[in-house]
Amino acid sequence: MRINGTGPLPDYPSNDKATDADKVAVFNALYLNTGTYTVTAKMLTTKAMVAKSAFVIGASNQYEFAVNGEVLVLTQKPSGAVIKLVRLE
Repeated sequence: MRINGTGPLPDYPSNDKATDADKVAVFNALYLNTGTYTVTAKMLTTKAMVAKSAFVIGASNQYEFAVNGEVLVLTQKPSGAVIKLVRLE
């Protein structure tokens, strides 16, 4: 699970008071899936088994990874897209 972007989730007081636009903003910010992963040397391979979006289910991705302090950098192969994850406590 991750929140796309650099800020927190959009806020609203409750589901029954939220507008459709409020709900869509939260839905679009969330990236959710679960499944399996393997790590070999500096390569992470993931496979989604359950996901927010059906097209992701069964898909595999490979990432070269590096850890620098509280930051995990994933570079997707072969596209080169970069995801930076920061540990928050």
